[in-house]
Amino acid sequence: MAQTEKIAGQQILLLFEKLRHNGTILRLQMPQKDYSQLTRVLDLRKRRKDTFFLIDYPAGFLETHADIDMCPIDFEFTDKDNGNCFFSTRGGEIIDSNIWIKLPRIVRREQRRKLYRLTAPSGTKLYVNLHSKRYELKVIDISLGGSLGVLAGIQHGDPQDPILSYIGIFEDVEIIFPSEEENLKVTIRSAKVKRLGQNPLTKQHEYALQFLEIDQIQAKILTDLIYRFQREFLRNRLRLNL
Repeated sequence: MAQTEKIAGQQILLLFEKLRHNGTILRLQMPQKDYSQLTRVLDLRKRRKDTFFLIDYPAGFLETHADIDMCPIDFEFTDKDNGNCFFSTRGGEIIDSNIWIKLPRIVRREQRRKLYRLTAPSGTKLYVNLHSKRYELKVIDISLGGSLGVLAGIQHGDPQDPILSYIGIFEDVEIIFPSEEENLKVTIRSAKVKRLGQNPLTKQHEYALQFLEIDQIQAKILTDLIYRFQREFLRNRLRLNL
């Protein structure tokens, strides 16, 4: 069972300064209104005795959430150490379409990495370039922080292929999720090889990558896709259990 750490007091303000500076993606949820969107912390300000944070406008928020002072709002995000952080708060102000929300008293943090690693849908592929050659990986699992995949077509290939011993950084990594109706592609600016080797059972060459840089638009796309496939997995599992 994962341990939960409580962040409170002055550490709350320091945490939110980091969220603002890093442009961390947060998932905003209002359970009472069945509303969920992604957002970011844009600014902080103190008014009277309370501190508020300004969020990037989530689609449909003003139409859904007129009673900002009454309805509890839940937030969740993943920090740089892959810890799951979450908090709830209520109270705030909407001024000229700017949404200011009261800083929470406590943020809880869980270090439970497996919760946020998605078993990739069949057909998910990742592409890297090395020495002007494009390589394809069949993705096993993926999270906001990295991915595990197997090199396609390498198990019977040249054992001297440089990809089999490369411990470095790839740039412009592409991930393509399977879809007949949409172009579900995410581009990672840079990714580092964390682990590579041949699986003794399957004889496939496995690659573990850590995502180092991803711009905000691509991060939002990846986050949405991970949540989307998680929901689809849970719905399918529920049907099987009926």
